[in-house]
Amino acid sequence: VAVARASRTLGFNDGLFFHLQANFLAHGTGFVDAGRLAYTFVALPSAQHPPLFPLLLAVVSKLGGHSVVAHQLACAVMSSAAVPLIGLTARDLGGSRAGLAAAMIAAVYPNLWASDVGIMSESLYVTAIALVLFTSCRLWKRPSVKRAALVGVAIGIAAMVRQEAILLLPLALVPQCILQRCLPTRRRLALIGVALLA
Repeated sequence: VAVARASRTLGFNDGLFFHLQANFLAHGTGFVDAGRLAYTFVALPSAQHPPLFPLLLAVVSKLGGHSVVAHQLACAVMSSAAVPLIGLTARDLGGSRAGLAAAMIAAVYPNLWASDVGIMSESLYVTAIALVLFTSCRLWKRPSVKRAALVGVAIGIAAMVRQEAILLLPLALVPQCILQRCLPTRRRLALIGVALLA
């Protein structure tokens, strides 16, 4: 509904950058300063934003969805994936009713879908953070090397969408592993190491 009613004109902001970057990537230009290329026709390499969000939009562009509306719809799909992850996390923490209630609230919560119409990386970031929460809850309840690796991968995915997510390693993962008092110290350190490596 939000995408159907949205404007197809993007302001001069990150949404326009991501839209242009995706189309340039689909045409084989690579990671360039999309704004500079669009307005000056000079292709300079750029690492202005993490790569995962424009790469996923580039897949849409490569499949023929070069338009603003195609990218808005792709963003809506990306952010919608957060809903079941939020529901599953709540179910793990509070049972089936809590999971269903959390998923229903997430489905209509504006902050989860408001960025879709602007083609902003938050559309993918909310799903990446939901994945971090889901894997972290599972690690907390039943610590294992495999679950620590999954949390590490989830944080890595989130950091490939927005760089500040890398702070989840020292601020969330490490304390979570250290606070697993039921495990010996070497085992806790091994979980941290595996997650960092992943």
